[in-house]
Amino acid sequence: MEYTARKREMISLNEVIIIIALVFSPFTALRFSFFGIAEILFIVFCVIYFYRKNGVFLISDESAGKYYVAFVVVTLAGWGFNFVSGINSGTVRSAIFNLASYVFSGVSIICVECLLQDEDTDIRASFILKVFFFLLGIISIGLYIISLGQNSLFGFTLKYYQYFCPLCNNLHQYAMVIVPLPFLGGYFVSCEKSWIKKILYTALSLAFAYLASSTGSDKAKIGLVAGGIVLVVLFAINKITDNYLRFVFSLTCILSIIAYVVLFHEKVYSGAVSFFTDMDNGGSREYLYKNAIRIISTKSPIIGLGPSVHVTIRSGELYDAHETFLAAGLSGGLIGIGLIMAFMVAIARKAICNCYLFAAMVPIFVYALGGDLLRKIPVWIIFLLLAYAAEEGKTIGSPLEVVSSKYIIC
Repeated sequence: MEYTARKREMISLNEVIIIIALVFSPFTALRFSFFGIAEILFIVFCVIYFYRKNGVFLISDESAGKYYVAFVVVTLAGWGFNFVSGINSGTVRSAIFNLASYVFSGVSIICVECLLQDEDTDIRASFILKVFFFLLGIISIGLYIISLGQNSLFGFTLKYYQYFCPLCNNLHQYAMVIVPLPFLGGYFVSCEKSWIKKILYTALSLAFAYLASSTGSDKAKIGLVAGGIVLVVLFAINKITDNYLRFVFSLTCILSIIAYVVLFHEKVYSGAVSFFTDMDNGGSREYLYKNAIRIISTKSPIIGLGPSVHVTIRSGELYDAHETFLAAGLSGGLIGIGLIMAFMVAIARKAICNCYLFAAMVPIFVYALGGDLLRKIPVWIIFLLLAYAAEEGKTIGSPLEVVSSKYIIC
């Protein structure tokens, strides 16, 4: 399926809803009970979708969201097995909460993706990302300047100890949203013809990189480094015009990495363990991960135990795994892990032709490995938009217009 940017004079209601939802998504301190501004707006978005489409999902064979929906179904099967088998792991309350979150995430993902794939759609991925990038950049810079003189704003925190944590309860909630944006800014810089706009997007990209580091999040810092490495490698590969030489170069890079891991596996393993131990303050994540793996492997390795919290911590309380694929394994077993991996790969493969947008996805993969993204709707929507922006092959000329642009990859 081919995707082209749509040229329109006015911004659509759906675009406004998605942009505002994404801009407010990192500021989780502005929640109303279980719902934040982003969640409320995505509910409104889904209601509008069902009203306009008569409740019909136009899911294509290329849809990535179908894997997430399948994951939700598998977690239901795992929950049923959990009780029928007498294992009775987790609590009903946490299972209902997580299941509702998964269903909401799946519906939001499908609604957005169906519109992105629709030839008569009223949403443009590149446009949404560009306005979101600009607005969040201005707001974030403003909040950071305020945080230099005070630790809170109208009773809402701006810092977590010495780290920048604006209007959110957890620094990762902010960091995971902004860490892909430096690479997204690079994409906008590469597409723009105006030097003023190039300078603006470069400044905002550098600001986002600095702000992500200022949160103190190790995952954000790793994401920036890993994304930078991927960007350089893909940039080099795409600069090779001869297809045979490009294949040889790519194969050489892959084989070199494999050979290094095989020949120095003990050094690689010890280094990885040492690095993880240094980041894992108090060994809490190691404890969670080991127990999650033990539960998956011994109790229900195929379909999991359902969408509840299953890991018992030292105090005797139940806790989640704090890792996307382990959480998927606890909820849906190996099938659940496979479906979430298929979901992420199906999205990422759409952007592999664009080194900037693919590099922007790398920090999301890093956060998936070090945190639980299963219920993080804004992150998945950003992930989707990056993919479809790559497939549009277009760039934005002004805030209200999409202008065709011949974009040569990297």
